[in-house]
Amino acid sequence: MFNWFRKNDKSKSPDFSTIESIDSAIGQYKNGNLAKMYLFPLEFGGVDDASNVLYAPHFAVDMKQSFDRIVMKLLEDGFKIKYSGTPNYKGNSFVPSSLVLKVSGDRTFEEIINIW
Repeated sequence: MFNWFRKNDKSKSPDFSTIESIDSAIGQYKNGNLAKMYLFPLEFGGVDDASNVLYAPHFAVDMKQSFDRIVMKLLEDGFKIKYSGTPNYKGNSFVPSSLVLKVSGDRTFEEIINIW
């Protein structure tokens, strides 16, 4: 849905394989290299704690927020839907390699955000 105009050039893909601890991920967040991503958005009742926070590059957080805005519009329009997000990881990295977002119910669709 959102990847229409993105080039799929793996040679320029970031590598987060060395971020192998939560402390390292938080350090990269504090340095501005990563951003907080809420698996279940705060606007939907999610909480700002370790069970709901992923650390990812800014572009991935922006893509997730765009998806969340679509979901919010469906909810505002009265659709009954379920929402899920599943991160995938490579090796021991604390930065997800991708995030699978799914909506089901009155509307059904899926988006995969490829991060690295």
